[in-house]
Amino acid sequence: MKEKWHVVLSHAIILLLPLLSALIYIAYVFIVSAPTIESEIVRRIAVLGVPTALIIYYGYARADKIVATLLGILFFPIFRVYTDILYEVVV
Repeated sequence: MKEKWHVVLSHAIILLLPLLSALIYIAYVFIVSAPTIESEIVRRIAVLGVPTALIIYYGYARADKIVATLLGILFFPIFRVYTDILYEVVV
């Protein structure tokens, strides 16, 4: 049972972490009308820094290097797909 839960969690993290970043990015695009240097730094930390920290933490906490590597490789392509879809839905 524990092994099944681990597989489900691994797949969920691979699919949902880029979705979280895409939601943060879309919210930033629509909330911030005139971006400044400070707001761009905050956006980069929120959209890229937090997920990167979560990927590193997940890799060390679960000792699951395969899922952490896959998440790192697939993060940006999935993030772009989610961002494009969400932008089309919102606009």
